[in-house]
This record gives sequence, structure tokens and C-alpha cells, in this order.
Amino acid sequence: DAETIEEKELKAKLTQLNAKVAEAHAEVAEANKLTADTENAALQAHLAAEHAKKEAQRIREEILAWKKKQEAAQGGVAKGAVWEQWPVYEYETKGPPGEEKELLCCVRGHPAKFDKGQATCDVVDQVDISVTYAPHEELISRILDLSSTDGKDTSEETLYIAIPHMMTRAAASSREPVVKSLVGGRWVELTSREVVFEHLKDMKFVQVETKHFTTFLVMSRFKRDYLTFTKRSAKVTSSYDQRIVLNVAKDTFKDREHLLLQVQPVDSGSVNDFRSRDANGKALLTSSPIIHMEWQTKDNFAHPVNISLPCPPNPAKARKMALLRKQKEERMKGPTKPPAIPDDKEKEKQSKLKQAQAQATQGTEGEEGPVVRRQQTKWYMGQYGQTDDDENDDLCFIGFMHGKWTHVPDVKVIQVKLDIVNLDIDFGWERFMVLRIRQGTAPELLGGLAKGINEQLARRFVTVVVKQRTEDQYEMCVHVVPTARLEKAVPQLAEEGYDDGPDPSHTVSLQEGDQVVVTFSGNVRNVDSRYSTLRMVFNSNMTTAAYFTVCEVDRYLQKNFSMYRGVLHVQRRYALPINPALKKKASEHECLIPEVKSEPLCDVMIKIPKYHVEPLPTPKRAPVILHASDSVVDQETLKTLAAELGDEWRRLANRLQVQRVRIQAILRLVQGGQGTEEQAKYEMLMTWLKRSPQAADKTTILASALRSVGRMDLADHLLSR
Repeated sequence: DAETIEEKELKAKLTQLNAKVAEAHAEVAEANKLTADTENAALQAHLAAEHAKKEAQRIREEILAWKKKQEAAQGGVAKGAVWEQWPVYEYETKGPPGEEKELLCCVRGHPAKFDKGQATCDVVDQVDISVTYAPHEELISRILDLSSTDGKDTSEETLYIAIPHMMTRAAASSREPVVKSLVGGRWVELTSREVVFEHLKDMKFVQVETKHFTTFLVMSRFKRDYLTFTKRSAKVTSSYDQRIVLNVAKDTFKDREHLLLQVQPVDSGSVNDFRSRDANGKALLTSSPIIHMEWQTKDNFAHPVNISLPCPPNPAKARKMALLRKQKEERMKGPTKPPAIPDDKEKEKQSKLKQAQAQATQGTEGEEGPVVRRQQTKWYMGQYGQTDDDENDDLCFIGFMHGKWTHVPDVKVIQVKLDIVNLDIDFGWERFMVLRIRQGTAPELLGGLAKGINEQLARRFVTVVVKQRTEDQYEMCVHVVPTARLEKAVPQLAEEGYDDGPDPSHTVSLQEGDQVVVTFSGNVRNVDSRYSTLRMVFNSNMTTAAYFTVCEVDRYLQKNFSMYRGVLHVQRRYALPINPALKKKASEHECLIPEVKSEPLCDVMIKIPKYHVEPLPTPKRAPVILHASDSVVDQETLKTLAAELGDEWRRLANRLQVQRVRIQAILRLVQGGQGTEEQAKYEMLMTWLKRSPQAADKTTILASALRSVGRMDLADHLLSR
């Protein structure tokens, strides 16, 4: 029992020791946990401090950017207060006094270091200089050469040059002006801003700061939005259209991401024109704007970027909604007439008719089932058998990458509203658009439709107008006019005196910056031998014309024509785009020369009068003399008969066997005003008399002919002499 008590005591002590050890282990574990929590809290505090630093830096940058925007919106108050007080020097075109001059540019310089006489400004013909057009750019100003009178290429102080441009109000909603200067053989964009002069409010100017005397011009391009994304979620809209929205989720980008966004509008007129010209254009219904993007990174996004953009509705739905809206407006303007209450007999007729129709339907269904009428399809007409009243359509995403338009079926396009669609993209496309197409369109056609629309927007449909001055038809002009302005251009040329000449040519297509070449053939050439070939550069916002004087090549040619004839051959010379792979390989100072091609546009035939050729004089007729004879028929008798004869003289000529050709010649002289009808009768009788045999009895023959035409009185008078 004693051992048992000792064992129990030992076991109790062991239990107590184990409890203390367990308690110590628990305390150690809790201490370890506290240590880990402390380290984690320290790490979180460090990360929070780093994040706070980055956030403070971002807020500081945003505040600076906002201040810059405010200064730019207010006209640069801090900087503009200096140069806005400087004098404005206006440079105009040169010409004789009294002639209307054109304003070329306005220059501001430091009053103490620059005056108007230190620089000259001249207009450069675009044919004499190579201008590089970026895709979808348009020239909207004169090409100006600003040079220093002392031969220097740079100025000591900054010059503020304001150049007038001709961008229309409609284009200003989607385009912006930008000034380019020629530096080292290349056209370089300059930071531009639009300005207004109080005394020239009817003109639009864009201003740049420069120290170089060089060549300047103004181009218009699609408006650009410079966007910056961080790891935070963001929602941005386009400055061109508020319906274009980009939603970026949190942590979509690993670091700060920059985006250059441009929107190219697609108008319904271009879509309809493309549908009428392209073989597969019937499959296209409407198109969204073309979105141009330049992302800083080329990697895939961590999360899809959600984009909303406008896409016009199906024309059939639009017409239906317009009709419903019109009916609603008509109902609101005036109440509809209450329906007429039919009589009892009319009610009985209607009920009997309904019963008969119901019985006929039940009988047909009982025997052969319900009758379903199927609409006949115009299978033999293919896609032309499709009607424009079909409200069913599909939305397709078309992306542009590496120089090719591709249909991407994985990108699902959802129609949010009648004219708003929504989609998600996983990486940065160079360009993309949404096409609304007919159901059943082959997928392989979609890339071609997008390419065709893009090319259609770059084309400019024009008409070649050749006119001659009314006062001097040797003076001519050739105008390349957009087809939409043709009705206004022809009357304007008529007001300038160019009203004669051939009709306008058929419609041809050009692109901005294409060179129009005019050559001569036939018996017409340019008087100035230095310009045997005329060259012009087409710009849709400016006048594309050439004035010249022509003459004949050889005065002895084309004798059978009343006028000299020749042909003007109009051709198009254009530069092919440079391969992007070659651009990447080329160095910064290497200038790539594009390949130039030519293609004929149209031929116009012109005519110029033969002023120096004297017309042949009218031959003098030899006098007709009758020799003296014993015959009663002499000149006096013929004159008396010619005075007495009426309309029967033509039948008399037939009886006397006067040739029809001679009668027609006599009548032609009368119609030409070279004689009277009495003289015509006398000429007919004289022709008969001169051709009669000398031994013939002229009195008897003439009297018999007079009796046969019913002039008994003249026959008796002739025989009584």
C-alpha cells in the first residue's frame, strides 16, 4: 500500500509537471504568434507607406496636369501675358497696288529684337515640294516659306507664328488642326494651339512657337485623347463622342499605362455609297466609328477592358420607330375620329362571315391539319432578293492588327440600347470597329467589308471640269471638283467668264495629296512649251485648278473640221505606303522614298476655233444672157410669169422636167436669205430655158405646161403674144 501511495504521489507530481510544461508551450506559442503578428503589421505598415508615397506622387502629377490644362484653357495666362502684348505683323501675298491680297500669316516677336522687315513670307506651290500625308490627314492651309532677310536659319528669340486655316465647322467636331514644319528634309509636328485675333474674328488661326525660319503648313487630323491608367479602376470617355466609354477594372495594368485614342466617324452616306459600289456591300447594314488605339504595352491585359460605343440601328427598325413616332405625334395633335357604330344588319353580316371562316378553318384542320402559307423566296436573285425590311441582324467585331482586318468571333458584342453596343477586349488592338450585318452573311466576307469601308473613307469622289473663256476660247481652265460641290462650282466658273467647253467628266476617285497630271494629244497643245504637261495636287479643302492657253499644233491639219480638236488626258499619280517593316529597320536619319504609280482617270475632248483661217468668199455668179431670137419666150416674159405664178410653180418645174437637185439648190438659197421666192421662180424658168434645145418650140412647151398646172390664163396670154 505504501508503494501504491508513493506511485500515486509521483503520478500526481508528473501530471502537475506536464500541465506546467503544456502551459509553458502555450505561452511560447502565443509569444510566437504575437511576434508573427508584429512582423506582419510592420510589413503592412511598410507597404501602406509605400502606397501612400505613390498615391501622393500621382495626386501631385494630376494636380500639375490639371493646372497645365487650366492654363491652356485660359489661353496660357502666365505665358500669354507676355507675347499677347507684342505687336502683330501681318504678311500678305505680293501683287500690284489695288489688287486684293490674301493674308498668309501673323507673326509676333520681341519688340526690341524683331520687326516685320526681318522676315519674308511666300507661298510655295505644292508641286514643287514633297508633302508627307499621314493616314486620314488633310491639308487645310497654304504652304508657307518663312525666311529671314539676313539669311539666318534661326532667330535669337522665340517667334509666335499664327497661320490661317480652312477647316469647316462640320469637320471641327471630329478633327483638330496641327502645324508641321520642314526640318532636315522631314515634316515634324509642332505643339499647336488655336488663337483668335480681335480684328480678324472671321478667320481661324493655329499658332506655334519656333525659332526656325523654314516651311510651314497646317494639317487636320482626328482628335486625339491622351489617357493614362494606373492600377486603380477607371472610367474615361472620348472627347469626340461621350457615348464612347472605356471601363478599366482594378489591377488591369501592372504599371502606369498610356493610351492614345482617336475616333474616325463613319457616316451613313459613306456606308450607302460603299453598299452601292461593292459586290458584297448588300450584306452590310450599318457600321460603328473606327476606334484607333496606340497602347504603350503590347501584352495582354490582366482583366478585359469594357468598351461602349455607338452603332446605328438596323434601318428597318429605324424606319419603324420613325413611323411610330410620327403616328404618335399626329395622335397628340388631334384626336382620332370615333369608330362608326354598325347597324344591326351589318352586325349580322359580320357574324355570319366570321362563322363561315371559322367553319372553313375547322374543316381544313380536321382533314389535313392547319394550313401554313410560306412566303416565296427569290432564290434566283441571291442576295439581291433580300429586302430592306428585315429587322434581324448580327453584330460582329472586326479588329485590325499587323496590316490586316480580321473577324474575331470570340469577342461578344452586346446591344445595350438601340444605338449603343458593349464589348470586352483582352489586348490592345491597333484599330477596331463593329459591323451590323444581315443574318447568314459568310464570316469570310467580314474582313473584306471592314477593309472596303476603311478604303471608302479615304477616297474622295471628284469630277474633272474643263471650261473655256467665252470671250477667248483659247483660254481654258481645268478644275478637279468634289462631286458634292459640282452644282456650285460650274455657275461660279460661268461668273468668271468660263462658260463654254465640254461637259464635266464622269465621277472618279482620288485621295488626299494625289497628283493630277494633264497631258495633251491631237491637234491642241499648251502655248507655253515649258508646261506641256500640267501638274496639280488634289486637296479636298482647297481649290485644285490650272489655267492655261492653248493653240493648234498644225494649222494645216483637220481641214475637214470647222474647229481644231484635241484631247486632255487626266491621270493620277500616287505614292504607295511604305512597308512598316522597312520603317522599323530604317534609322532616324534615313529617308525612305515611296514607290510612285500612275493610273488614268478620264479623257476630255476640247475644240478651239479656227480664227486665223479666212472663210472662202462666196463665188460670184456669171450673168445669164439670152441671145436675140424670134421666140416669144425671153427674159421679160419669164419675169412676168415669175411674178404671176403662185405655189404651183414647183409642179410647173416638174412638168418642165427641171431636175430636183436644182430645185433644192434654189430653195436653199431662198432659205439662206440670198433671194426671194419670185427670184426662185425666175431661176427655175431660166434653168429650163437654158437647157432646152435651140430648135424646140419653147412657146408651145411652156403653154402646155401652164395648162397642166391649171394656169389657163397665163397659157392664153403667152400664145396671144
